[in-house]
Amino acid sequence: MQNRFLKRIAVIAALPLVFLLATASEERPTSTFRVHVQTVEFGTPGTQVLPVSLVNPTKQIMIRAQPELSERDIQFLETRESEAGLALRITLDEHGKTVLNTATLQNQGRILVVFLNGRVVYAPLIDKTISNGVLTIPRGVFPEEIEPLRQAIKYARK
Repeated sequence: MQNRFLKRIAVIAALPLVFLLATASEERPTSTFRVHVQTVEFGTPGTQVLPVSLVNPTKQIMIRAQPELSERDIQFLETRESEAGLALRITLDEHGKTVLNTATLQNQGRILVVFLNGRVVYAPLIDKTISNGVLTIPRGVFPEEIEPLRQAIKYARK
């Protein structure tokens, strides 16, 4: 009788450890993808902005702190070789497609800043509306960034 009781106590005591091991095996991916839009607002009440340094041309701009898009909005990711690293073709889900369409429609003449793991990988001037939900990053992505990004997308879409 006492042996049975001790076994039950041991099983109950082990449950938190089992839960911890199960959740630890599914770690949150470390790769991040963010798209921000340049803003001309400097400290407007209720608006949070961040400075960003761009290269080629060297320039400091302000972006909205809140990203327009993240890895959650990516439906499909394709890669191809380019002269300066990998190029990405990112197909967005319906939500991302709508957000990108609105952001590029309302921000003509501003800069769209694409970050991968906190690093600016692309910063084009918005000169047309992107309504098809496809964002192409022509260069600057490292091969070792692709699989972590795919894992982050998979994790975010759960």
